[in-house]
This record gives sequence, structure tokens and C-alpha cells, in this order.
Amino acid sequence: MKGLRTRWVRTAGLMMAFAVASLAHADFVIINARIELGDGKVIEKGSVYVKGDRIEALGESVNAPAGTESVDATGMTVYPGFIDAYTTRGLKLPDAPAAATPPPATLTAPATMWAGNRKGIRAQVKAVDSLNFSAYVGDARVNGVTMAVFFPGGATVRGSGAIAPIVEGDKLTGKEFGMEISFRSGSGQGFPGSLMGVISLLRQTLYDAQRQSQLASPTKDADLDALVPLLKGQQPAVVFADTDVEILRALRLGEEFGFKVIIASGREGQKRADQLAKAKIPVLAGISTGVEPGVTPANDGPPKEVLEERRENWRVRSQNIVKMIEAGVPVAFSSESDGMAKYLDNVRALITLGVKREDALRAMTVTPAEIFGLTDAGALAAGKVANLVVLTGDFAKADSKVKWIVVNGTKTEVTK
Repeated sequence: MKGLRTRWVRTAGLMMAFAVASLAHADFVIINARIELGDGKVIEKGSVYVKGDRIEALGESVNAPAGTESVDATGMTVYPGFIDAYTTRGLKLPDAPAAATPPPATLTAPATMWAGNRKGIRAQVKAVDSLNFSAYVGDARVNGVTMAVFFPGGATVRGSGAIAPIVEGDKLTGKEFGMEISFRSGSGQGFPGSLMGVISLLRQTLYDAQRQSQLASPTKDADLDALVPLLKGQQPAVVFADTDVEILRALRLGEEFGFKVIIASGREGQKRADQLAKAKIPVLAGISTGVEPGVTPANDGPPKEVLEERRENWRVRSQNIVKMIEAGVPVAFSSESDGMAKYLDNVRALITLGVKREDALRAMTVTPAEIFGLTDAGALAAGKVANLVVLTGDFAKADSKVKWIVVNGTKTEVTK
């Protein structure tokens, strides 16, 4: 491998030790591989030629210049790089501002809400300014994830997300996407302090931002200004909603203020599956289903009837993603519920619970690319950015491991 430097990187944050060898931006061709393009098409034995950061060619045979590094992938399968559709990891967010002292009510009576009451309103926070992959990149590589969509998490109006390739280095770049919203309260005592207060504050803030967008000379307000693109239809709201009722609230909020809604998590999405499918509302679904509860009672434990009820509840929840996909909901897989370290294990568990293998692959590749408008990702084709993963076998099999991962044309060998 003339002209190439191999460096071994020990990545922090893993539960198991593994070595990583990175070969930065050297052209190469993967040969003798089974290639799944991501759109349902398969090349049983073919090659992928990567030149710079792009896929130069792929097919049963390709022409690469003499001297190009050749990577023999006999018995292995090439997939489009997997996309983690929602995670709050991989960020180092700024500290929340200190609580302000309210003005005396006997001296002031402003026509607008006191800004200090906006607990949990952090619309000005941008994930693109807070990317930090130190505790994420290792697990991402082991699980074949080449790109992720990061969101700030916490609070009520949480800030904008970032779509970013999973690379190493100090200068991490991403593309801003969406405005994250939830029905959870911000920190601190007093208002809003209850679900009614949170929804009241959220709607009031959106109405204030709506007014802000209509003023000829608005007073600068970082949070309201950050919400203007949402209210003008220039970005969607990514609403973290788990329960049936939260999902309904999210849909009604979108109708009230005229913005597109994307559901994050959606643990009870199956209860709204037909409605979500009809409205073409995507779900960035948490993929952890947990372990099926046992029903054998212990001497000092709950009675068998309680244990059986718990197992039945688990069985219903475990079918959530199956039912949404069957109804036609656009589902993309998120690592958030159980962390990136168990990403592929959780995908495989979903397949055993009834998610079709081809639907699982789409939920890691094509569907998130469509949701986030990533025309260069999600499928393998000549001219696209070279984001791909090579596994020792079928991704759905527990004994299949990531052998190489390619991000923006940079090939990394992963060994455990």
C-alpha cells in the first residue's frame, strides 16, 4: 500500500476494546463483494471503485487505474452507510443560562410575557455549533453508521438539529436541520411547572415568534428569531413524542402553526399509524424493545397475573415499529433509546419480532435519506458520496461484523 500511512486509533467510550486503522483519502476498489444498493437491487458479486470522496463506479466489474489499492471482500457484503436518524449524543451543548430575577410587578406591566418565564425555550441553540463525536464515533463504526442526525434534547423548544458524517478531527461540520420541540418542561421552579403550563408557554412562544416574523422592524430576540424559519415553512419541527396523546398534540400543533411535523421516538406510534401514514408523517423511531419479561413468580415478587400483564404490555410495545411500517408510515431507525453500542443488536431483535429484513435496511438507509433530503446518501450509485459499510456477512445475522467503514471516501478497518 504505497503512499499510505496506517495509524491505530484507540477510541474512548466503548464497553469493549477494539483497534481502528484509518487510510485517509486513498483511492481504492472493493472487489468480489456482494453489494446491496439500498433500493432493493443486489449485485451478487461485484466491485465498488472509490475515487476521492465519491463512488466512481460500481457493478459486476469496474475499471480502476493500475496501482489502485484493491480490497478483497470475498464472502462479505457492501451496504450503503447506515444513518442514525435521531441522537442526542455526540454533542457538547452550551450551559443553560442562569435563572433571572423577575421584575417587581408593582412597577412594570409589560404587554408581553417576561422573557425570564421562558424556561426550557432554547430555540437559538444549534447542534451544528456543538458537535463532539469523542464518545460516539467508536460505537458508530462498530455498527456501520456513517452519518447521524444530532438534536440538542432536553427542554421544550430545544434548538435546531445537525446532519453530520461521523468523522474524526477538530473541525466537525454538519448541515442544520429542523427545530426540535417536546412537551417536557424546562428546569427550574415555578412557571410553567405543569403540562398545561408547558403547552401554554410553547404556544405563546410560537405566537410571539409568528408576530416577530411579521414586524417591519422587530426587536432582536435570539429565541424568537430562531423560530421564524419554522413558522415560515422553511424547516420542519422534529417533535419528541412518545405516547399516543403526545403524537396527537404534535400533529395538532403543526396544523395550528402551519409547519411540517416529524415525530421522534414514537413509542406508541402504532396507535396513530393510519393517521401518520395518511399524512405522510415520518417517525424517527427508537429501536430498543428491551427484554421480554418472564412470568415465573418469585417467592417475594409480584403474582403471576401481574407478570403476565407486563409481558403482554411488552409484546404490544414490541410490535410498534412492525405495525407502523405495515401501515405505510415512513420509519427511520434511531439509536437514542438504547445507545449506539447496541444499534445493530436492536435492529436484529426487531427483525426477529417481525420487521422484514428489507424494511429494516430501508429504515437505516433509504428512508432517513429521503426524510432529511440527503440525495447523496442512503443508496449506492456512481457519483454519490462514498459512504458505505462492509460486513462479514448479512447485517441481519448476529455473527456478521463490520469489517470496513467508508465515510466521505475515507476507509477505516474495524477489528474487535
